[in-house]
Amino acid sequence: MKALSMYSSTRFSQVLNLIPQSNFSRSVSEVNADKYAKKIKCTDVLKVMIYGQLSQAKSLRNLVEGYNSHMNKLNIPRSTLSEALVKRSFTPFQDLSELLLKQERRKVRKECKSYLMLIDSTPIPLDLKNIHLG
Repeated sequence: MKALSMYSSTRFSQVLNLIPQSNFSRSVSEVNADKYAKKIKCTDVLKVMIYGQLSQAKSLRNLVEGYNSHMNKLNIPRSTLSEALVKRSFTPFQDLSELLLKQERRKVRKECKSYLMLIDSTPIPLDLKNIHLG
């Protein structure tokens, strides 16, 4: 099990390195997405959600317990994450998704044409008129 968590952390770090933090931070600032955030910021939500995808978390409880035990940076209560997911603006996450899709091959962009699904199955409509598909 320890080898799996080392592998997951390494993969987690690799994925985080692909995220253009300056663009994400700019988007968070533009919509003031962290305005009322006390404990968990948009960057933290992003990290938790990426961890959830990599660890294939099946529930919010599973996600929070796994993240808290492997990451040791924040001890995020399940209720805090749940509230952040409900109340936080989706715009920075949508902007990041669109930016990352613009960098992908045409085939991948076509596969993601309609919606990008998050762990909680909330659809984020993408603005594909700004993405060159052909």
